[in-house]
Amino acid sequence: MDLLSKFPALLNASYEVLNSKQASYVSSASDLFEGPEVLKGFDPTAEFWRGVPLVTLANYETWDPGQPAPDTKTYQNYELLMKRRAKRASKTIPKAVIDAGAKRLFNWVQETLDSWMREKPRIVDKFAFNFYNLGTVSAGSNFFDNTVLVQDGPTINDLYPTKVYDNKPWFATDHPRSKLDANTIGNFEAATYGFSRDYLETKYVTYSITNAVDEFGNEIVQYPDILLCNDALRFTIEPVLNSQFRDADLQESASRNLLKPVYSRYLTGTPTTPTTAQWILTQRKNTGACIVTQWGADEISYWYDEDLHVNKMDHVFYYGGVVYEIRRSYMCNQSAT
Repeated sequence: MDLLSKFPALLNASYEVLNSKQASYVSSASDLFEGPEVLKGFDPTAEFWRGVPLVTLANYETWDPGQPAPDTKTYQNYELLMKRRAKRASKTIPKAVIDAGAKRLFNWVQETLDSWMREKPRIVDKFAFNFYNLGTVSAGSNFFDNTVLVQDGPTINDLYPTKVYDNKPWFATDHPRSKLDANTIGNFEAATYGFSRDYLETKYVTYSITNAVDEFGNEIVQYPDILLCNDALRFTIEPVLNSQFRDADLQESASRNLLKPVYSRYLTGTPTTPTTAQWILTQRKNTGACIVTQWGADEISYWYDEDLHVNKMDHVFYYGGVVYEIRRSYMCNQSAT
């Protein structure tokens, strides 16, 4: 049976429900991670995105207006590759629901989409926060593999399928400052930096001073405004970020309201007790640290399974992720294994 011939308004009504439910169930990662608008040449219908967004102009050069103007040099940095990933849900529509008519079928569709839209943010969150959970593994992780198996075309290989663009884990002590610069910067402290006010102040300075240099060693301005961690740290962090005074001597606290704490149960770490949980200094959306994005529009389809002789409803959504810039996040207190 062609379900859409019998119920011609079903598909449009389904998309209306989908959009409404998606607005109700939002990923907790949505304010932390970039969308595709920062990617030059991003095509939501493509199977992958590849580019070199880390492009830096060389320093100004002294110029005598009476002499020929020097050429402006452009330096091209590391290449990035991100593949399109997909999740699909499929459900058989009971014959009794179809026989009961349009109202009963529409109610069934609402209930089904509601359950799927509850699950979708959890899938996105788990994917997004796994960048942090697996980003310290010194040997790398296949999670970061963006190799693209192109339909009817050659495979597009990720140059570093277990690491980020510079062939290092996302969080490492020795990131090359650029392709042409042997100097390094670090954005990782291993499992000896449990959260404390003193450690927070130390790493805040590292983030905003030591690591605040571009590919040529020029000073740049960057400050963390997010403290990202597992819920296990909530009652350790809140007094530090909310207290007016630093200690019993009533010294004013410089940490008060300095950062916005963001807690996620999907930051697993090893382990997640209050004194040993991972914690990350980072920046909120639109700062270019890590891209986890919806990739094009969701798709709903109705079809008849000729083998099982049943009608089915499918939902597919696409997404992708890539580390875009290592300077914007700093990991503390997590194992490198």
